[in-house]
Amino acid sequence: MLNKDLRVLSNYSDMNSWQLTPVFPVYLLAILIAFLVAVLGWRMRPARGATYFSLMSVGISIWSLGYLLGFFNTDLEWKLVMVRVEYLGGMLAVYFWLPFVISFIQNERWLSKRTMLLLAIMPVITYVQILLLKQHGFFYQSYHLTELNGLIRFSKVYNIGFYMWVLYTYLNLIIGSVMLLWGIFYRPKLFRMQNFLIVLLVVIILLPNALYVAGLKPLGPYDPTPLTFVLAGIISLILLWRYKLFDIVPIAHHLVFKNVRIGVFIIDNKMRILEMNPASENILGKTQNEIMGATVSEVLPDLNDFLAEQSKKAEMKSELIIEPGKRIFEIQKTPLVNSSNKTIGNIVMLYEITELKQTLDELNAFAHSVAHDLKSPLAGQWTRIELLKNSDLSGDEMMKAYQDISQAAEKMMSIVDALLLLSDVRSRKNVPCRPLNMGEVIDNVLERMDNFITEYNAKIILPQQWPEALGYAPWIEEVWVNYINNGVKYGGKPPVVEVGADQQEKDRIRFWVKDNGEGLGQEEMDSLFKEFLRLERHAQNTSGHGLGLSIVSRIMNKLGGEVGVNSDGKTGCTFYFTLKKE
Repeated sequence: MLNKDLRVLSNYSDMNSWQLTPVFPVYLLAILIAFLVAVLGWRMRPARGATYFSLMSVGISIWSLGYLLGFFNTDLEWKLVMVRVEYLGGMLAVYFWLPFVISFIQNERWLSKRTMLLLAIMPVITYVQILLLKQHGFFYQSYHLTELNGLIRFSKVYNIGFYMWVLYTYLNLIIGSVMLLWGIFYRPKLFRMQNFLIVLLVVIILLPNALYVAGLKPLGPYDPTPLTFVLAGIISLILLWRYKLFDIVPIAHHLVFKNVRIGVFIIDNKMRILEMNPASENILGKTQNEIMGATVSEVLPDLNDFLAEQSKKAEMKSELIIEPGKRIFEIQKTPLVNSSNKTIGNIVMLYEITELKQTLDELNAFAHSVAHDLKSPLAGQWTRIELLKNSDLSGDEMMKAYQDISQAAEKMMSIVDALLLLSDVRSRKNVPCRPLNMGEVIDNVLERMDNFITEYNAKIILPQQWPEALGYAPWIEEVWVNYINNGVKYGGKPPVVEVGADQQEKDRIRFWVKDNGEGLGQEEMDSLFKEFLRLERHAQNTSGHGLGLSIVSRIMNKLGGEVGVNSDGKTGCTFYFTLKKE
């Protein structure tokens, strides 16, 4: 491809191959500043965009280095090698530009593997052309050495491949700049200046490069683009030190948004979801990539209807039940207002209060239950104490009054014991689970319940041996007491209660209590393990406070087991709980 200009310059081959000019140190300074910016950006990870910013700066450094070593050398083959180095750096800088912007403006959901691969297609195709410059004229129609003002230059005639790369580069830079400029309207003052200065960086680099490509050449034989990196690097340093680019506040904003346990959605005026945090993914059961850009009505109709009703209110708080699972959330909506005091969207925060509401419901039920169950024995005791003041009572009447007072006190003590056990189960964090001697646990249970079993003339059927399981013996004893108590109390006449165990899964054992009572319907079984609840058909005929099965449920939840009941509604019930196998 060498033309007669190269032959005219053949006499240069015997001269020194380097042609240093006063501009050389300026290009060298651009390289050093770009590398410095790259190192500083890398050290500021994991701030949003810091990694991409650093890699982009490395690309600019390589670009400058390739131009420096190529321009100030007179050997054609050397210049061709440096052209490849120069374009490698330029392509890295361009490739990491959009990922930097997207990450910096907190839209990382767009940076999927697919997006990164799509952004790499054009740089890879272009670089293959650069590597094969000698084999085709698609990128450069021709290239040769020329002399201008005593400098030997690498001159080339651009072709369609080059212009395709320039178009891709400029579109990339312009799209990223528009995204940054848009952020100026809704970001805090400190961050607005960051966006503005980054866009200024792009303009400083883009305009001289566009003039050079167009053939206007404002600096004569020199490509002004690497020289602009000096000014761009200085502005980058100002960004890093003065305006805290990637500093603690942006990091804190990112980490708080990412790690806060409440769901946070950023929604525009068209009710489209623009941003959401990981906690929101748990609420919706979908990832950000599945949700971003969708409307609230598509993703969360319950929330959409609610926001539509409250659209005229500025800030508001309320509660909402979201399907599936009937989870209860407190909703807080806060308008997003730009510098012109115009509402451009809303921040919606969802605080899950399902457990809190359940606890409040339990406390209300507890207050009602305790007041009801303690009032009756207390009133009875007061009445009998008043009777005891009457000296006209016979010995038998006085003994009967003492027995009634004792039974009432025993009932109140059982309620208090159950409440203390419930409190212990709910508050204890670490439960010491150990291998259980279930035979010994059952012996303790039957000893405690001996008078009760005798009173009901109940028959208890035990297995010959028990499988070994892990658990906390004092709590497991309470589980058996509650299950056997119910089997005896609600069993047949006389009650026959069978207890046993079988292996449910490889690492699970199911323990069960089967009675010969009337059985339960599905609706009754669904409500049995709710706190402070007793079945209506038994409320009048038997004593109790509705705490037993709810305690069982909480115990097994703490031990990592399950509880349940099976019944066909006719031939008794089988209550069960599961434990891990030793």
